[in-house]
Amino acid sequence: MNTDASDGNDDKIARKMGWEAAKCVYSPEEIEGMRLLGENNKLGSEVSDTGFLKWQYLENPAGSAVIWLAKAHSEIIGQVAFIPVRARLQGKEVPGAFAVNVITDSRYRNKGVFAILARKAVKDLTASGTKLMYGLPNQAAYPTWIKRTGLRDVGALQDFIKVISWDAILSKKAGNPILRKVLSLLLRPLFFSLRQKPDRNWTVEEIKMFGAEFDTFWEKNSQDYGNCVIRSSQHLNWRFTDCPVRDYSVLAARMKGELKGFVVLRTMTMTGLKTGWIADIFAARSKEGSKALRLLAKEAEDHFGRQKVEVIRCRTTRISAAYTALPLSGFRKVPFFLMNWPTRMILLCFPGDNRQVPAADGIYLTMGDNDYI
Repeated sequence: MNTDASDGNDDKIARKMGWEAAKCVYSPEEIEGMRLLGENNKLGSEVSDTGFLKWQYLENPAGSAVIWLAKAHSEIIGQVAFIPVRARLQGKEVPGAFAVNVITDSRYRNKGVFAILARKAVKDLTASGTKLMYGLPNQAAYPTWIKRTGLRDVGALQDFIKVISWDAILSKKAGNPILRKVLSLLLRPLFFSLRQKPDRNWTVEEIKMFGAEFDTFWEKNSQDYGNCVIRSSQHLNWRFTDCPVRDYSVLAARMKGELKGFVVLRTMTMTGLKTGWIADIFAARSKEGSKALRLLAKEAEDHFGRQKVEVIRCRTTRISAAYTALPLSGFRKVPFFLMNWPTRMILLCFPGDNRQVPAADGIYLTMGDNDYI
């Protein structure tokens, strides 16, 4: 970790800038203060919703969030939060945490708020025995995480995309309807998928809750993923089915009744396009796992088609079974050079020992392992 400033120096800097750092104890005043921080800085309805904050920070089966707050005259003017998770690192279960909801009030930016709170949170987690910390920061937050906290850039997630409506995309680029039609016909073959023969042994169904069979399924099929967040039924239910302000759909694939894979779907409007996100996707790295994911990708496309989405997206890492299954279902990899900001992963493992840090390609991660989607 960067040691340019000790805790004492950080506290001195904070006082000089007119604020102080304090660990969140979840008093009603602090919860309301965090809600107001999100609302006053126009960060969307979720971080301004008390129910969402209580769900995210307090109802997690892995434990309450570790949050450091910046306070100025009892007003909360900044926060850095980490959500605890059960994780697997080099095949062994370890306590983990991921960074969310980094907020600094616009009046206090460039006063050291983010860097100091992040350092205190990382030190706090390290002292409590957390062995894996990670985040998927935006472009603005990335430099501070890398330069001021000791977390390392280990690579980027691959963005997969399948265009459903070329007209919707081309309408933003080409005003002539005839030209749009011609371009649509030319581009559509880029997203062709290989057909699978119908097989009555396989079924796909929508489920409302993750039951005990998902724990058995995870333990049996996750051994290829030595670095990952553990997808227990408790975690999956908390993350996806219990969220009070988001609607997710879950599809499960079975062969002769036995669970072989699942996807979690969410519809959002992003950059003016109605987008279907595959937030989470999991199956074994096997022929059966690949078939399950291809069936699930087809059902996901049908599901999103009923919602009239214009594009489907999924982000994951090379080790995931989806990395090879999605291209067979018509998804294409988006080259990094075409992205304004690739989803970069930052990581700190066994704090202080960088020899233990794996690359992103060896970590099983989806957007569901963060809170963005």
